[in-house]
Amino acid sequence: MDTKRKYILASLIPVIILLGMCVKPVTTLLFGQEVLLKTAPFDPRDLFRGDHVILNYQISNIPVAMLPFEIEEEKYSFRTKDVYVVLKKTGDYYDLDAVKLSKPDAGPYLKGKIKYFSTNETGQEVAHIDYSLDKFFVPEKTGSELEEKSRQGDLTARVKIFNGYAYLISIE
Repeated sequence: MDTKRKYILASLIPVIILLGMCVKPVTTLLFGQEVLLKTAPFDPRDLFRGDHVILNYQISNIPVAMLPFEIEEEKYSFRTKDVYVVLKKTGDYYDLDAVKLSKPDAGPYLKGKIKYFSTNETGQEVAHIDYSLDKFFVPEKTGSELEEKSRQGDLTARVKIFNGYAYLISIE
């Protein structure tokens, strides 16, 4: 292979890698199912990145009793492993239907990881699941307004889901 072709090939490799990183989000935006999730943000400002809202979803805190038997028995060995949270439509919003260890055959579902276990305010043991949907950047000086709306329970997340991968479109 001559030198010119080697340089062209070497130049194309980073471009192909960058384009490959875009495939999953673009596919989700084009073909994903749109769902509404209830949220509860808790931090409207980041000194270096500007206004953003950190989101915590109602479906992020799952009672241990709702987890598959394998997780309930050996819960700490399942930390950071993939779980699939199947969603069901309840009114305008989607809510937790089931948690599975393998990819569901049908229905909207989110792929997440169990981060840690704790006890909620009612004394019930819950698993905290991370869906990588926790930050949403907003126009300057609007983060405080969104935080106040969330305290009143008036904030929801519009999310597109495709094969368990979720993309946060907007918060309302």
